[in-house]
Amino acid sequence: MKFNPMKIAFILILAAGSIYSQGFSQVSWVQTAGMNDTLMIKKLVNIAINNNPSVKIFNNNIDIAESDLTIKKLSWLNAVSLSYNYYPGFINSGTSSSNGDLKAGIGLSVNLGALFQVPLEISKAGENVKIQKNSLEAEKLWLYEEITKRLTALITGREMVTQKLNKLDNSENTLVLVKYRFEKGEETLTNYNGAMNEVSESIMEKIKAEAEYYNSKASLEAILGTSLESIR
Repeated sequence: MKFNPMKIAFILILAAGSIYSQGFSQVSWVQTAGMNDTLMIKKLVNIAINNNPSVKIFNNNIDIAESDLTIKKLSWLNAVSLSYNYYPGFINSGTSSSNGDLKAGIGLSVNLGALFQVPLEISKAGENVKIQKNSLEAEKLWLYEEITKRLTALITGREMVTQKLNKLDNSENTLVLVKYRFEKGEETLTNYNGAMNEVSESIMEKIKAEAEYYNSKASLEAILGTSLESIR
């Protein structure tokens, strides 16, 4: 059997093209999501708020700040102290009469230093609570912006893969046609080689586009704290 390198190259390239021209795995809702889908973005932000570790840290900081504020408010008790004294009258009179007067006394002492310091400590603790809550709100705004960017990148990647897939299909069809015409003597070897190179380049472009799509998918999942497949 006569060895035909052109035919072998054609078969190998077309076989590779057939493999890579197949569709790639996509998450169902990503296939229909739009770049300005505000409802989906808000849904993703809520998911991130529930799952993202950084949000949990901010919530923990708020709990700690509020507990500290409660403790500072209770520190008023340290600024004022009460004492109660009870003693029978015979102790003071030096007699052992059972009819001696019973005496009792209540003492009140105020720590002036603490009296001025406590309001400042309470105010400081209250401001810390506000700071922690504002930090959480800032984190939520950042999540909204970042999720919007990453979702846009994912959708752009999806469209790019679709374009490269269509280009691969077209280049394969062109190669089949050019081969047919070449074998009939109606096409040049240069154009035949060019058609095969086009298929090879389309395969590489599709592989690159898919890689970028999956990188965008992983980036979005990282900020959400869950896989896109788990979202319904």
